[in-house]
Amino acid sequence: MTHSSRTPLQNAQIAVYFCGLIIGTFAISGRIWARHITRKRWQANDYLMVLSYMLVVVMACISLEMVFNSGLGAHRSEIEPHDYYLAARSIGLNSTVVSILMISSTNLIKMSITEFYMQLFPQLWLHRLCRIHLVALSAFTVAEIIAVLTLCTPFEHYWDRSTPGTCNDIISFWLTVGILAVFFGLTCVLLPMPIVWNLKLSRRKRARLMVLFGLGFCICGLTAIRTWVYKVMDYTDLTWGFAHGNMITIIEPALGILAGCIPIMAPCFTILSSRVQTSTKTSAPTRPGTGKGGDNARKSNPFLRLQDQVYPLTDVKCTHNERSTSGSSTEALTEGGSGGAMGGIRVQREIVVNAGYGEERER
Repeated sequence: MTHSSRTPLQNAQIAVYFCGLIIGTFAISGRIWARHITRKRWQANDYLMVLSYMLVVVMACISLEMVFNSGLGAHRSEIEPHDYYLAARSIGLNSTVVSILMISSTNLIKMSITEFYMQLFPQLWLHRLCRIHLVALSAFTVAEIIAVLTLCTPFEHYWDRSTPGTCNDIISFWLTVGILAVFFGLTCVLLPMPIVWNLKLSRRKRARLMVLFGLGFCICGLTAIRTWVYKVMDYTDLTWGFAHGNMITIIEPALGILAGCIPIMAPCFTILSSRVQTSTKTSAPTRPGTGKGGDNARKSNPFLRLQDQVYPLTDVKCTHNERSTSGSSTEALTEGGSGGAMGGIRVQREIVVNAGYGEERER
């Protein structure tokens, strides 16, 4: 290549590929942690999702190699003719491998989500639909891989057009594959919706669940965008045109892994939110008091002593006059001196005791 620095598109590719790796790693790590928290044995959907993540890692590594060594993301005019021939041949070969890995990874994600539905919901009709969906996805994956391998005759002509051979209509092939991928993505999202909507929950909670299970709509949108990009791509400038579609090819399964792992990562979010609340309460003021500060203190420590109203003590002189009446007594209290003549207060109470309860009268 004639230039020594990377192009803006190459820098964008590096950022997107590393973001895809970070997103996939975060999702798989959260899934593994959730299984550890709940102490549940791994299921088939877990193994399928981990396998898909491994394919994404391989795809990202191949894509980074094309950026650094094959000039992916640079215009044809920026590369020497001999170097462009080598770069186009390398990109054609690697793009074939990436296409097969992308087909396998995205369909494995759909299979994992479908199998998760079978573990989550007990409805028999849903299990039957999920089994049909799994069989159709498996057949679709095998058919796609065979079609890619037989797209050109001989196979090398797919990435090396200098060799004699013929190819089928590549644009129509990827357009058909994209449409079928969107169809299977939509069916994967819509399968549990009737059950989620009929759950005996508030509309707000049902809406949250539908959004949670409906994250696959975003993946279907990315699939449609990727199909459109490959349809309008300039195949005469392969190093530049293939870079745009390849970025979506990497980020699409990475986001699919995240969408498939979020429902299982719920225990992780619960623990993290509880830890945040605990740290917030610990940092709150613990001094007892009234008003807003006192309320915060009681919330952070429920065992604080309440600030009851205080009654001051006074000196009281008492004289007791008891009457031998049946079930009653008279008590005379004098405050400030003996007798009312000195300006004191005389309080006389009569307590009448009945069987089982008492009645007090002041006069």
